[in-house]
Amino acid sequence: PGSETKAGPGAAGPAHVYLDGVVAHGESEEAVELSGTWEYAVSVKAAAGGSHVAGGRPKGERLKFWYARTRAIEEGEGPVGEATATKWVGFYEGWFVLKLHGREHKVSESFALWPAEAGKDEAVAGRGRNAYGEFFLRGGVDDGVVRLERVYGAKIANPKKARRKRPCDE
Repeated sequence: PGSETKAGPGAAGPAHVYLDGVVAHGESEEAVELSGTWEYAVSVKAAAGGSHVAGGRPKGERLKFWYARTRAIEEGEGPVGEATATKWVGFYEGWFVLKLHGREHKVSESFALWPAEAGKDEAVAGRGRNAYGEFFLRGGVDDGVVRLERVYGAKIANPKKARRKRPCDE
């Protein structure tokens, strides 16, 4: 038997990645984009040797991300449970840049964002997936600024047999 670990929006585990950006609204109410930069959490940098992390990404270097909302969350759908007037709530698709072996690669991902607490639209929770696995989001949106923490949750039946597909393998 293998090991299992899980993380979630309510989990006390540390963030692996921090995202800082802006919320931009297009001409239509449905058009919402999130863009900005991301970096590894300090704990991930330290575990990887302090000044550099896996893949040769220097400490403190920030890389870009961009996501577009594909649709809003409908009433009764997902953890929100009811329709919300919050314009950033919904399903997103996009990418973040990852530097591996000195080259930049775009990693595609998709996720959903919703208010973390009823009546508090500025608190954000979410869940998504990319080539590195399933992740959970927590953070906030305030005056057009978005700050999120991404925490990966792993569910690996046998870690010795599991092999993740890396962007540079594509």
